[in-house]
Amino acid sequence: MLVINAHEDIGMSQLQKILGKYDFVTRHDAYGSVNHRYFGSAEQNLIKGNFPERFVIAESMYWLSAGPGTNAPIRDGYKDWREAMEYTFNDAK
Repeated sequence: MLVINAHEDIGMSQLQKILGKYDFVTRHDAYGSVNHRYFGSAEQNLIKGNFPERFVIAESMYWLSAGPGTNAPIRDGYKDWREAMEYTFNDAK
């Protein structure tokens, strides 16, 4: 299985051509971003328009890169990691 990043910087028309020609699935790493600031409507529409024929790997934009106890999601308005992960899950649905 091949995966392609569904990011605007690749170009939406180019991504659609690739998805139309090859059997890729999509991936995006900004699920759960506050107000979708890193996950634009063009990217969302591309993914929705190719679903369910092509599933999406919905990666949370939050991870423990700063180590346990980091306050990254709190800085973005989440009260804790659980809330950030719940929002990511619901965003992916």
